[in-house]
Amino acid sequence: MCKVGDIIVIISYKGEDNRILNQHSFVVLNDENDIIEGFEYDLVTTVMSSFKGKTEAYRNKKLSFRENLGFKPENQDLIIDSNNEKGYMKADKLYFFEKNKMNFSVIGSLDSDVFKKLIDLITQLDNLGLLVNVTTNLEGK
Repeated sequence: MCKVGDIIVIISYKGEDNRILNQHSFVVLNDENDIIEGFEYDLVTTVMSSFKGKTEAYRNKKLSFRENLGFKPENQDLIIDSNNEKGYMKADKLYFFEKNKMNFSVIGSLDSDVFKKLIDLITQLDNLGLLVNVTTNLEGK
């Protein structure tokens, strides 16, 4: 199982455009049962992306967007694996899932200070009306 603040890898999921995507890291934001758009869920996440193999210009561009929060491995309590890279979290998109209908593994957890910064950024984006709820992974979508 996973808990709030955990970093998980989801084996296969649908992006906001309904395309099937594979092997991606997410931060768990909420693990309580609730309903959105008439569909049940018990997991809310935000996606993480790595800068591995990317240029400094790419890194600077991604970190210039208000909705992206950068991180470094030394700011995380990660289990050592291939995801131990610098990257960013896309705080403007909340992905909703049902845990029993997905294949995932916990690879670590976000440092509490970085998690607080992420929640603060999500709250700011929400107040500005900039959050997108991605519900494509819920039953019937």
